[in-house]
Amino acid sequence: MIRHATIEDVVRCGDLAEAYYHQKNTKGEFSTRAFTEFWVKAFEARIGDILMRESDGKLMEAIGYVSHPGMNGLRCVSTMFWYVIDEPQGLASGLVLKQFLDYVQGVSETRVALLLDSNLPHNASVLKHCGFEPYEMIYLKEDK
Repeated sequence: MIRHATIEDVVRCGDLAEAYYHQKNTKGEFSTRAFTEFWVKAFEARIGDILMRESDGKLMEAIGYVSHPGMNGLRCVSTMFWYVIDEPQGLASGLVLKQFLDYVQGVSETRVALLLDSNLPHNASVLKHCGFEPYEMIYLKEDK
């Protein structure tokens, strides 16, 4: 089942995000508390939303996104995360992505960030099939 997350779901999404982050990232830090605080504020301000997919009550996938003005001054939507569990049917053939794209249809720009991990070729191919083109690359410098 795919649905919009509630504030109560944010903690569950944060737990999935933290596990996914530590599994996929060698850089940066993750704070479930900071994640939860950010999304509660984004929900309250009505600038952010999370689409999530569950299977038998288990959270399988979630896409968090925010709405903001693009460089052209028109409405833009950018993903803040796209977490998927590493199990068969974790991605479930892009069902959450399809729902997300249906929801943001008509915005001026839609940006989807991808991790530089082993899933990058597959995810990039799926996005290209949906009409996306590579746009920018982000570099990270950590000050510890």
